[in-house]
Amino acid sequence: MPLVRLLARLLGSILESELRGVDLARALQDVREEASRDPLTGLLNRRGWKERVEIEEHRARRYGSPATVFIIDLDRLKETNDGQGHEAGDHLLVRAGQALRAAMRDTDAVARNGGDEFAVLCVESGADGGQRIENKIRRALAEAGVEASVGWSARDPRQDIDSAIVKADRHMLEEKLAGRGDAGSN
Repeated sequence: MPLVRLLARLLGSILESELRGVDLARALQDVREEASRDPLTGLLNRRGWKERVEIEEHRARRYGSPATVFIIDLDRLKETNDGQGHEAGDHLLVRAGQALRAAMRDTDAVARNGGDEFAVLCVESGADGGQRIENKIRRALAEAGVEASVGWSARDPRQDIDSAIVKADRHMLEEKLAGRGDAGSN
């Protein structure tokens, strides 16, 4: 009987230790998730974006999967902050994030990369769908009352997603400098 009690205590200790390990693993996952999210919008932050781009780049190279990148920069956020206060500016950022998230598929990555810049990575979508997705993004933002400049580029199979990001950012900047809403293209 003493041996049975000893074995029961040992098994109980092992089980308790296993449960603590599971709890710690969950807590670690929660911390990792929180570290990759923008606290204002709930979207991926710059860190989460970079991690997602790395994962998708690996997949694209391995399987030849297409990807399209969109860079979105809100227009007149500074004026909103200065004229109506930072709470109004935060509300604008949240509306933009919600509109982008709602417009995209669950498999797409949507990030707030800082300030008034957002990024979208559309997986399994190439240049042929870019214009359609751009229109969808513009429509969602307009319905949310958000003015923005948008640029996009498809991942070239000979280059990486980072190259597409640079091109999309350049197209967005060209549109912003031109002061119009139709210059972002591959």
